[in-house]
Amino acid sequence: MTITLMRFLDRYGGKIVIFLLVLWDFVSRLVRPRRNPRDPADVRVIVVEKFFGIGSIVNAVPLLGRLKEHYPNARIIFVTFSSHKNFFDVVKLADETLYINPANVLGFIIDNFAVLWALRRKKADICVDLEFFSKYSMIFSFLTGAKIRAGFFSYFNVRSALLTHPTAFNHYKHISRAYLAMYEALSGDRIDGEQHEITLPSFLGSHSERLKELLGGDNGKPYIAVNVNASALCTFRRWPTARFVQLLDALRKRQPDTQFVFIGAPGEKPYVDGVIGLLREGHGVINAAGRTDIPLLLALLEKADLLISNDSGPVHLAAAYKTRTLVLFGPETPVLYRPLNENAMVLYKHLYCSPCINVLDNKSFEECANVACLESISVEEALQALERLGVGQNRNEKYLAG
Repeated sequence: MTITLMRFLDRYGGKIVIFLLVLWDFVSRLVRPRRNPRDPADVRVIVVEKFFGIGSIVNAVPLLGRLKEHYPNARIIFVTFSSHKNFFDVVKLADETLYINPANVLGFIIDNFAVLWALRRKKADICVDLEFFSKYSMIFSFLTGAKIRAGFFSYFNVRSALLTHPTAFNHYKHISRAYLAMYEALSGDRIDGEQHEITLPSFLGSHSERLKELLGGDNGKPYIAVNVNASALCTFRRWPTARFVQLLDALRKRQPDTQFVFIGAPGEKPYVDGVIGLLREGHGVINAAGRTDIPLLLALLEKADLLISNDSGPVHLAAAYKTRTLVLFGPETPVLYRPLNENAMVLYKHLYCSPCINVLDNKSFEECANVACLESISVEEALQALERLGVGQNRNEKYLAG
């Protein structure tokens, strides 16, 4: 299914289904009063669902850690789309992960029934819905059979009627902190502070030979990872191709030995090929788009001297390794999605129309003929930001210098 179709079904079909479920919930509570586990030690199964966005999933790591601590006997089951399977296979964020394939309507329906059947057999106690205001995810949460359901609520969205532990969504807090507010709603605890460190396991040691092969036999030479892509959720998050080319050509002129490693998914390779084809010089350029699995990508980002990227998932993966990063924001706001990385710098112009991606409406947005929020970020500004990041210095020297 396309994202457009999914949004359409969620907006219109979801309202009808939720209305019916609210009636069902009301009647069932009259017939059989709800009995919730009072002691955290009595909770046996917690379902956490997040279907879109690898960056959002990575930013849920602090929440998952808190849940494991507070519910010591609980098994955490993560439910997500099958596109994230490769990530969860190597990065064990939960005790178990179940997948739904949204590729076509029939398969999507079958997978939903299969996963819901499995969850009902496991007798879930709590379901935590990490989607923003999706009606589908709230319907799924209710149908798991969990008596305790946490998620974001809005007075203007009917999904909120099915929440037992509604959590206010604060547009002025980072998404990782917003997720932790769900933990506060469930546990009654209060969390202090705004920054919560995210770490991922290192794959450098176990994949050093593969990385060396990808880099042409030399994994000791510094390189800059480049991500010119943005997910299909909103390709308007791409900085203009011409600007990327001008920036990389300028870097090559200043540092002739600079090596660029372009990353991306297999479907993004043609776009990456087009960008590389516009560079003045092709030497020292490696197109790794479609050539890295998750462990190799993580090793590549950890080893990189710098990542230059649009606002997309790789910036959050790189943040887990404190890799120096320059991020170009436009349609989305860094207030919610800046990388939690002291070695990252964000370029964002704060135009009146930006951000235009609206989490209250399933991240719908207006397609711009001229994406002014990104067009207005100049190459010179990017170069100045890179200078402030200490590009050209040895990475370890920079860290030691503080």
